[in-house]
Amino acid sequence: LAFFLLFVFTFIGGSFVFVCSVDYSTDGATFQFSTKNSISSALILTPAARWLGARVGAFDIPLERKVHKKPIPRTGGLAIAASLFLAIFISKLIFSEALEGLCWNTLRSYCVAGGVLIFAVGFFDDLKRLSPQIKFAFQVLAASLAFYGGVRIETIFYVEVGSLYFGILSWAITVLWFVLFINAINLIDGLDGLAAGIAFFVAAVMVAVTLINGDRLTAVKFAILAGVLLGFLRYNFNPASIFMGDGGSYFIGYVIAALAIMESIKTQVGIVILIPFVALGIPLIDTIIAPVRRFFRGMPLFQPDKEHVHHRLLRKGLQSKNAVIVIYAITCALCAFALVLTLIHDNKMIALLLISLTVVTAVGIRKLGYLEYFTFDKFYGWFRDVIDGKASQSEHMNFINMRAEIETAENINFLWDNICKVLEFLRFDAGELRVTESKKTKDKTPPNPAQILSWQKQNTVQSKMMRIEVPVSVGNPVNVRLALFKNVTDEDIQPFTLRRVEYLRRSVKTALTKIYSSKKL
Repeated sequence: LAFFLLFVFTFIGGSFVFVCSVDYSTDGATFQFSTKNSISSALILTPAARWLGARVGAFDIPLERKVHKKPIPRTGGLAIAASLFLAIFISKLIFSEALEGLCWNTLRSYCVAGGVLIFAVGFFDDLKRLSPQIKFAFQVLAASLAFYGGVRIETIFYVEVGSLYFGILSWAITVLWFVLFINAINLIDGLDGLAAGIAFFVAAVMVAVTLINGDRLTAVKFAILAGVLLGFLRYNFNPASIFMGDGGSYFIGYVIAALAIMESIKTQVGIVILIPFVALGIPLIDTIIAPVRRFFRGMPLFQPDKEHVHHRLLRKGLQSKNAVIVIYAITCALCAFALVLTLIHDNKMIALLLISLTVVTAVGIRKLGYLEYFTFDKFYGWFRDVIDGKASQSEHMNFINMRAEIETAENINFLWDNICKVLEFLRFDAGELRVTESKKTKDKTPPNPAQILSWQKQNTVQSKMMRIEVPVSVGNPVNVRLALFKNVTDEDIQPFTLRRVEYLRRSVKTALTKIYSSKKL
């Protein structure tokens, strides 16, 4: 599988190099020079940015939710932004006639100002840290500058359907577009080379799309971006010696969002605006799910966590490099799918393909465990708690989060750790999980010794405990019993607590069924 995924990555990269070697511009050397110039710029400037990061102490320190083990400079965004502007400037300077459309004007200056602003905010956050609210405000401001500069989503045209005008909603839709792309690249930047690699594939497929549509100027811009990312990956891929940081991820997301809108404006074809959205499917879906997930977990919407796609792949046993290659392969497949959409002119076929992609995406989201937060019994439990008036919304969201953690447990020990959190949350004083697994043999062989996991609070007096024993039906040959203990002399057990015990039993049953099913396989 690893060799196959590596082949896919090599094939896409080789295809990009091949595209760059073909005469696609009015002057055959323009396209090739711009791409090679951008790669060279990144190869030269990235070590300089790494040195500067070490010099000023701009390190990404390993924390609980980090994957790397040692401090690494996070000033790669400086190299990415500088390489992009330098490559564009040199290409324009040498091939002024071929790139005559790449001229400076007042409106374009607003779009460039937005890019500089979003990079500056991200880079400052790499050095000093800013609150999520401040960063979000600057993202909206940068998107608004691009909107004022003419980079806006006003109309989407569909063949045989007509035009869809957004009118006064144009600003809100444009800002949402920019904010989604900026945060999509930022949130997926959690493993060595992951964000830069995904952005490279998206830029590469947009080169092909723009060339198909005859927009060679935008193709050169995307090719320069792809070249910069390819050069940066030389130092950012596992094991990385530099990270792009928020400055780099913000800037890349902004540039892709802006160039995609520019291409859709020029071609006046509605499907073009969907191409980068489909190609960036994994980070965009992750960005949309993240605040919803945090809401149901009772967390602040902007609080970082370790529940992103790459984190879940790591928890499933993949090594960091293998997880990156898997996401690369999926991104390549999405890029190929997006490219096919541009070649199809039948709206019904496009709709059918998009519906199929939606179904596959939903299955993938379920496999990663994200739908554990939206099951019926969790909402029903919340509704009953609201009726009883015994629990606040934040308390129930915490309980939903704990149940989701239990249901996604992949071994007994991890399961028991999360059960203990629930017992403490429900104000029980002790608990015990007894798992007995018997062998199916013709002779009456006694069952294996029971695996007993126990927990109790400090200073707990066993003689004053009320015992609640909950059988958990997993199916033969596994017998599971969960025992809960509560000191009722200090506090009574409320009806809504017993209801939550039943929900706990269901979650434990779900987890154990998965664990022992995987053992059989």
